[in-house]
Amino acid sequence: VTPHGGLPEVVSDLDPGLVLPGDTLEILAGVVTDVLLGIRSLPHSAACRRYVRERFDWPVVADATGAVYRSGHLSSRIPMSPRVLFVDHTAQLGGAELSMLEIAKALSSSSRVVLFEDGPFRHRLEAAGVPTTVLPAPGQLNGVRRDGSVLAALRSIPGLVQQAARLTSVARDYDVLLANSQKSMLVGALAGRLARRPVIWYCRDLMSADHLGALQRTVAGWAARWLIDAVIANSHATKDALAAIGGRPDQITVVHNGIDAATFDAVTPDEIDAVRAELRLP
Repeated sequence: VTPHGGLPEVVSDLDPGLVLPGDTLEILAGVVTDVLLGIRSLPHSAACRRYVRERFDWPVVADATGAVYRSGHLSSRIPMSPRVLFVDHTAQLGGAELSMLEIAKALSSSSRVVLFEDGPFRHRLEAAGVPTTVLPAPGQLNGVRRDGSVLAALRSIPGLVQQAARLTSVARDYDVLLANSQKSMLVGALAGRLARRPVIWYCRDLMSADHLGALQRTVAGWAARWLIDAVIANSHATKDALAAIGGRPDQITVVHNGIDAATFDAVTPDEIDAVRAELRLP
């Protein structure tokens, strides 16, 4: 992996050599060449699968997410088996949605997902047995964008308040809200205050100038410090970036994204050998 973002911390404990010293094509080509020539070795497939199973399998990630509800200052406000209301502004399928799908599936008997639009994500949730509600967002919320202007953000405030009021009526039936995006975090933070329920933000975006505008970073940092009860970051890189714009490090817990280890466990040694032979790998 390249030495940027959250990927290095995911693989470095397996083999520090998997983190490239740079991100140029020349460096990548050199490493691939060394592997093909047998100069550089890669971790054995069995070790890789064991590493994934122990650290990143979805049940492990779901348990780590649940531990946030039961830890620190939230432990006195949330029961041991909480009813969780997941909130997401989009119903399109992306990495954040697929991640939330697996966590919601693990808690489907006591949770619900609220989406601010209809789409394929709802179909995936319902097919997995996760109760889902669609609360269509007012058009003004479209002003909340990664690179939106101050004027557009101000115009979105009435829609944000209206959507928060609608979400509040649902939130009162649950013990904690978990917002899966920055836009749903803003709505959820207000709804949590109105419903008197704690709110956790699952932050999956790197809060840097390369990814977000100055206004969006300022709002995210302020909300994380003053409106959100706890933050789950998907990497230490995400945590550090959020802390740099105002988030409280002591309220940010790192839970890496998960992966279905069973998919890799189903691959037989013979199939691995066949692929290695086809690719002429040592």
